[in-house]
Amino acid sequence: MEENIYLVEKIKNLLYEMSAIHTTIERRDMISAFRDEGSNTEEDADYDITTWEYQEDFREYAERVFKLILSYVEEKGQPHYLAEVKATLFPLLTHDGVREEHFNRSTDGIQNMFLHEAWAFLSAYEAFGKNDLSHLMHRTGILYLETILRNTAMIIHHRKITPKNETDVYKAVADICMAVYPGSSNVDSPFIKIAGEYKPDVLIPALNCAVEYKYAKTAAKLKATIEGILGDVQNYSDHSVYKIFYAVFFVKPDIWGAQKFDEVWKQNNFPPNWKGIYVVG
Repeated sequence: MEENIYLVEKIKNLLYEMSAIHTTIERRDMISAFRDEGSNTEEDADYDITTWEYQEDFREYAERVFKLILSYVEEKGQPHYLAEVKATLFPLLTHDGVREEHFNRSTDGIQNMFLHEAWAFLSAYEAFGKNDLSHLMHRTGILYLETILRNTAMIIHHRKITPKNETDVYKAVADICMAVYPGSSNVDSPFIKIAGEYKPDVLIPALNCAVEYKYAKTAAKLKATIEGILGDVQNYSDHSVYKIFYAVFFVKPDIWGAQKFDEVWKQNNFPPNWKGIYVVG
């Protein structure tokens, strides 16, 4: 039977968007948990309303993707499997059910139960079980992001900033990322427990990616940092949301040149979802 590519892509896109929304809700819930007890300002109310809107978006997406998954399984002519999918996913479509979560041991984090079960059922099919990294890395939003990152020096120049360390560099760009990609954050990293050399400065759940800036003044520092990041790759391999990782090296002066940097990055055999960007300040 010929694969229904349109249906497959529609289901994937909805599930990826739901993952991004769930991450945003998690972050907002965490911030609300630290609110002063008894605080009930107009700002608090607006914040809670926005969080509720994210929750409603997630529920609506769940209802849409549920119908599409049923359609896909039905096309495969598997009535018993279809009944199992219905029995498992339908109860999770209620207001409370759609928020149900469980602890994922492989990622050491909380995962939404609906997303977990949906992907578990779909993984039985080749169209969903294969590596989907290429699809993630060729989205328009990723191309825009790379343009922003590669123009870090220009952004810093126009903002009249003289960076002295990594923090100065990433702060100049983080505001832009958060304006362009709602739900982005430069706080509450979910990778604190596993971080070594690579500690993301900007998280963009809508694009499933994390960005870290590195500042280097010498060739020795640049080489050691690249090797340190390589040692961290395996720690980040199984995260349910973040799949693409950028390391932006801000150097001053031009230590290697972009061509040599690209060669060294390639020689270290980083996975394709790990991208190094060389920026001269």
